[in-house]
Amino acid sequence: MGTEGSRVERVRGNMRFLQADEKDKEEILLLYREAIGSAGCIWSEEYPNEAILEDDIRRNALFCMKDEMGEILGALSMDEDPEVDALENWSFRKEDGVKAAEIARLVVKEAYRNRKLAGRMFECLLERLRDEGFVFAYFLVAQENERAIRAYRRLAFSERGEAELFGEKWFCFEKRLTDR
Repeated sequence: MGTEGSRVERVRGNMRFLQADEKDKEEILLLYREAIGSAGCIWSEEYPNEAILEDDIRRNALFCMKDEMGEILGALSMDEDPEVDALENWSFRKEDGVKAAEIARLVVKEAYRNRKLAGRMFECLLERLRDEGFVFAYFLVAQENERAIRAYRRLAFSERGEAELFGEKWFCFEKRLTDR
């Protein structure tokens, strides 16, 4: 599912956005753990876990933003979840051959939150997805994650209603990436 290129970098100021690999795994897992209990975060020690990270890396579907020293400031993934794909909320259907990417597991290092880093990471990933012919990007956000909801609205994602899945209530967001 991951994007085709290897660790192609996109530079934003003094930061680099690139595909994560095995050597980034522990640092990203620590970011996931750091986020547990923060406002709007519904993660736990069980999710996301090391096996999910390894699968994201294997699928070339994990990306990170690094500073000039190589420290990971944030990460996000492309997911493959048939239950999310099957929701009626989306304006497209993958089974109709539409190339669409589910974005998941966005995390930003605590010291960099509220500095628009999540938006920059999204912009980098969306640019990459456009370059690779994806038509839509879509994701779920926990309804209590107000900070994330505000950020996605600023990025001009369309709200596609609500869903209940995995024992949680979600808002559904999507964005058309091309006119195709």
